Amino acid sequence: MLCDALRAEIEGFEALNRVLEDEHAALIGTDADRLLSLSQDKTRAVQRLAELARVRGSTLRAVALDPRAGDFRMRLEEQPDEVASLWGTLVSIADRARERNRGNGDLLSSRMAHNRAALETLGAAARRHSVYGPDGQSVIQPANRTLGQA
Repeated sequence: MLCDALRAEIEGFEALNRVLEDEHAALIGTDADRLLSLSQDKTRAVQRLAELARVRGSTLRAVALDPRAGDFRMRLEEQPDEVASLWGTLVSIADRARERNRGNGDLLSSRMAHNRAALETLGAAARRHSVYGPDGQSVIQPANRTLGQA
């Protein structure tokens, strides 16, 4: 039962990692439509992982194992070899997902900052070179020199 729960959670993290890889490619390629679709896939994968984590927690408690306990590693080693191996795989793949998600978040923040700067630049240029004001009337921009002066 515990091995089944660990395998299921590993599969869940593998699915999340595939979504994160696709998300990274979409961020690099600036594919906003794909990002929207992937955000929904990512939400579903994370919800599934939350469910699998609850199952794992119940299963661990059923065999008197608590990952928060100080002696968890020692008690884990008392389990069949397959349990310890699956636990190590689970921890490794979860770490990989966390790093990929962090990297994607950093990339997304960078893209957002770039887009924000570009929009501010375009907005400033539009305000300086506006032909019409917000009321639809033409705006005459005064020259930078006083009439009568060269």
